[in-house]
This record gives sequence, C-alpha cells and structure tokens, in this order.
Amino acid sequence: MSQLTDDIVASMAPTDGAMGDARGLIKKGALQKLSRSDDGKLVFADCKGSAKLPYSVSLDFAGGGERPTVRCNCPSRQRPCKHGLALALAYVAKPAAFAVAAPPAELLEKSDKLKTQREKQATTEEKPRQVNQAALAKKAEQQRDALVSLEKFVIDLVTTGLGGVKGKGLSALRDQASRMGDSQLYGARTQLLHLAGLLDPDGRDDDDDDDDDDDDRSAGRSRASGGLTEEARVARQTTELVRLWVAVRQGQRLLEGKSDEGESRSQGDAQLESLLGRAWKLPELKEAGYWVTDRSLLELAHEHHEDQALEMIGASGYLLDLADGAIHVESSNLPLAAARRPEARLRGSRRGLVHVKEAALYPGEVVNRRIRWSEREVDAAATERTREPADAARLHALARPLEPSIKALRDQLKNPLAPTEAVFLLQAARFGQTTRDGVTAPVLVDGAGAQLVFRDPPGCAYPTTLNLAHAASAHGPGSVAARLWYDPLARSIFGQALALFVGEKHLRLGL
Repeated sequence: MSQLTDDIVASMAPTDGAMGDARGLIKKGALQKLSRSDDGKLVFADCKGSAKLPYSVSLDFAGGGERPTVRCNCPSRQRPCKHGLALALAYVAKPAAFAVAAPPAELLEKSDKLKTQREKQATTEEKPRQVNQAALAKKAEQQRDALVSLEKFVIDLVTTGLGGVKGKGLSALRDQASRMGDSQLYGARTQLLHLAGLLDPDGRDDDDDDDDDDDDRSAGRSRASGGLTEEARVARQTTELVRLWVAVRQGQRLLEGKSDEGESRSQGDAQLESLLGRAWKLPELKEAGYWVTDRSLLELAHEHHEDQALEMIGASGYLLDLADGAIHVESSNLPLAAARRPEARLRGSRRGLVHVKEAALYPGEVVNRRIRWSEREVDAAATERTREPADAARLHALARPLEPSIKALRDQLKNPLAPTEAVFLLQAARFGQTTRDGVTAPVLVDGAGAQLVFRDPPGCAYPTTLNLAHAASAHGPGSVAARLWYDPLARSIFGQALALFVGEKHLRLGL
C-alpha cells in the first residue's frame, strides 16, 4: 500500500477550491465514525453535508498505485469530491484516530471488484498483442469504404456550401459521424461532430423526429461553439472542413501503405493512432522506441476541459522535463456519463517534483507530446517529492525566449491535422500593456525585446488574461507557462497565460 501524503492528496484535487472546502469540513468536525479495515486497505467514515443524512465516504488502496480510489455517495460532479479529500487529509494528519472496524459489505464488494479489474488490466497490459490478420484485413476494407463515403460527403458539403447545411443535412452529417466511429476512424468522427456543433450550436435544427438515443446524434446537438462570435464560428467551420479533407486523403494513403516524402516514422505512427484508431499499449510503445528513462518532471499547469460535442470530460497536465526543457502533456479522458462513478478517475494535479523511472513518449512531431507511465504499485514507475529551491532555479533556466517558441508553433501549424496551439515556458523580462479596440491586454517582453500579446482564445472555459495582469502587477516578472495559439481571423499568434513563476512561487492562473 502506498504511503499517502499531503502532496498526493493535493494532486488528487480537481481544483484548489476543493482542497480549501475539504479543510473547512475538517475544521467543522463534519467527519464522523472514522474507521479503517484491519489490513489498512480501506478507510471509511460518515461526513455531514447538505443532505439530511451524512454521506458515506471511503478511500480504497486495494487497487494499487499511490492514489487511493475515493468513493462518496454525494451528488457532486467533482471527483474526488470535497468529502473524499477531507477524509484523505484527516487520515494523513492522524491515522491513529481511525479505529479498526469491519467495512460495510457493499464497500468490500466494490473493493474486491476494483482489485479484480486492476489485476486483469495488468495481465492484459503484459500480454503481447495477438494479431488477427483476417480481422485486420476486414477492418482495413471497412475503413476504405468509409473513407470513400466520407470523400463524397465532403465534396457535397463544399459544393452546396456550409450555410445550406440544415435539417436533413445535419442529420446526414451525424450519420456520417456514426459510420466513422463504427469504422474506428475516430479522428474523422471527432471532426464531423465538431462541425455539426458549429453549424448548429443550439441544437435546434434537426429534422429527425425519432426519439433516438444514439450518442453521436445527441452529442452533435450539444453546444459545441458557446462563446464564439459568428466570425470565429465560421472560421472554425472552415478549419474542420479542411481537416476532414486531409483526414480522407491521409487515411487512404495510410491504408495503401504509402507515406509522404520526408515524413518521419514518428509522424506516420502518430497518424495511425489519430486517423485509423490504433490504440497503443505501453509494451508496444517501448518496443517501437517511443520510450524515455530517468526523467524529472515539474507540472507547470493543470486543466480540466469538457468537449460537449463528444460528450467527454478530461484533465491535462503540462510537465516540464528538467533535463531538456521539453514540455509533455499527461492526459486522461472519460465520457461525461461515467465521470461521476467512484472508480472513474481523471488525472490529478501533481504538486511536487515527479521522478519517472521509465515512460512512454507518444509518437508525433508536435511541441507537446503525450507522456504516460504505468501507475500500478508493483511497477513503482513514478515517485513524487516536495519541490525544492533548486527545482525552481532549473525551471527559470529552461524558460525560452519568444522567437524560437513562436517558430516551433508555426512549424507545427504546417500540418493541417496538428493542434493550432502549444504550451511553452517563456522568459519574461518585463510586462507591459497594449490597447486595441478599447480593450487593454498585458504584453510579455522577453530579454531580446520581442513581444507577445495575451488574449484568451474565443470560447475558452477559463479566461486567465486578467489573472495574469493582477499577478504580474503584484509579483513582477519571472517565467510564464503560456499557451500560444493561432487566431485565423487576426492571422496572428497570441498567448494565454496558465501560470506565473516568480522565484520559488508558482502562481496558477486558471482552474
């Protein structure tokens, strides 16, 4: 069983506010009947909340890993909720206060089920992939047919114009998304659903009278473009249409076993995942050479995000590699419907320095490559300690000037399927201001005098520009973790600040 610490509990919290609420519950004495199982793998209690009866809350260490599974029967959508975090903090502070008691039968049943699932998952990860050539050929043929259908559909969209896509046209678009999903062409499915949401942001224009429960239809009807101006919405529609066409062409090329001139193996393998639905396992990534060892990582920023078009919720952490200054992304995603299940865990924030013995670094020629390692306790692939002054000094030494950072994003933008944004750690010699169209925005000036204007992307869930202005005014310049993003309307690159680092201070600017 892992040794729970305050840092680990903090890393589990979905927001900083949740930690404050958890401490408030402890101060109010909301936790009652503090108990633990004889082997220490289950910790459970009652917690007074807003309901008439107290909530049943527990920590389950039986599944392995340094973070326990937190369960609570409260209605909160945040997981772990404040009641679970309060129990974890109380257990760290005074484990002797928890009396040995027999866990409820329902809790034991859930714990046994979790342990079985984790053991099965571990066995599955270790087994080599058994390739069924007949099934592989059948899948490839299905994908070829689906891409031919999508090619004709995209040509029709261009011919008729996106402005005329209403009613039955939207239904046809969502039907195409369903077919792409059935064919494991998940990249095309995502683009189609995003396009449907952009064309029908309020979900009102649909001729389908059936009470169909199809997930793709309901997802396409959800609000996918909230907060966008009409100009920005049209620009994104055009971008998604271009991505669809490129996905068709590159998907067909991959199925034919061809590659573009000058295309790297890493880029080709990344497209197998994003276009043709390949799901990498850790042993496969290691065998393919997408593997790193002995890395020390510092989290720059942590974000929760919701994709209403896909009905998914996710969490991402941007981790600075203290060896070479690369910034990797650690992410997890869940369907919205599953997010409230106790066993469903999104990636938590990592507040200390993380040392990873070995990890997969996913293929792709992008600025922020995905990093992933085994969380199973038996592997002990990662350990976390409190940050030290030397870590902050190294972070500042790795901050980059603006010119190479902007060039790196522009290089990424050459691939039409690549993200139009990336996270960097930037040098900030000083901050200034600029005013345009009556709006004042902060400006970062690096040591070479290059400037970056900060502006929140259209429709972003957590605006941070004002937070940066206040933090910079109070604490001064330092290093800034920023998302550089391309605005097709202004044809310019702007910054969205995620965190400000001044000395040893780490000021998180978002949620």
